[in-house]
Amino acid sequence: MNRCIIAIAMTLLVTRHSAAQDLSDRVADTRSPVVVVLLDGTEVNTGLATLRDVAHITGGTAQLRDEIGRLDIVELASSSHSASVTASQVKMRVLLAGYDHNDFQIRGPSRVSVRRSQPLALDSQVVSSIHDAYVRALSVDPDDILVTLTQPITVRGSSSIVPTRVEPILDQGVRLGNCRLRVGLYEDDHLASAIMVSVLVQRRLSVVTARKNLKRGDLVTESDVDESTTLASSGTSVELESIVGATLKRDIRAGQEIASRDVALVDAASEYAVRPRDQVRIVARVGKVTATISDGQALQGGRVGDSIRVVNPSSKKQLIGRVTGPNEVTVLR
Repeated sequence: MNRCIIAIAMTLLVTRHSAAQDLSDRVADTRSPVVVVLLDGTEVNTGLATLRDVAHITGGTAQLRDEIGRLDIVELASSSHSASVTASQVKMRVLLAGYDHNDFQIRGPSRVSVRRSQPLALDSQVVSSIHDAYVRALSVDPDDILVTLTQPITVRGSSSIVPTRVEPILDQGVRLGNCRLRVGLYEDDHLASAIMVSVLVQRRLSVVTARKNLKRGDLVTESDVDESTTLASSGTSVELESIVGATLKRDIRAGQEIASRDVALVDAASEYAVRPRDQVRIVARVGKVTATISDGQALQGGRVGDSIRVVNPSSKKQLIGRVTGPNEVTVLR
């Protein structure tokens, strides 16, 4: 009988000790910090890498590990894009999320790399749909529009959506440059969700640039300018025909673009009496004395009454005069 009582007592003592040990272990676990061990050379297939993507996370509670693991660490804007993540960066990110120094430990390399291994199919769908919408809206050649993502696409709360069609919602019209656009994700022609994307939209434009320095009032000739095309995020195309034969409203430096607003069209009904580089008769009057130079050169064009610049070929001195007749300029005093 005594042996039975002793055996029961021993069993109760062992069970009690085991329960106490389990409780002690659980308390220790809740008080132990989350251990974040950084891993080098990880890969993700999304545009946003979280802490669990670049580290092995242990310790602490399951909830704390999950919360810290879901913190975003670095953006990867495009496929094959890689970025560095430092231990200091991770520490600062966790602290900014509101956790205490005692809640976590950072271990492993001081710097690791993470790479976006493959593009999201959604990226190309979105870019292609915006490109096509701009081509239709502007009635231009497809090669004349370039759309580039400027931030990774994030689909929050809709990761299970596999869109059969992607279409930008251009309710504010189209514009060039950096744009924030709303894009609809459709499943079987049903709008399942909408996301906001950041893109740079550029259009190929025709531009006219000066080959040399040009002065205000100059009549632009074909030898004065060059025409080319460029991808631009603002502005409109300028055709060569709209610049050649017009007069400049301001000085233009060599290599500078000439916009339509920089020129004034010549009225066909009002012919120029003097054109740039014409040989002109320069008349200078001082009191009753009149002096003339028959082989002066006009640096600008003008109609009768206009003030233009001319040059004395002998002295190379530039003068300001008023056009008083065909190829005749009277120097102003």
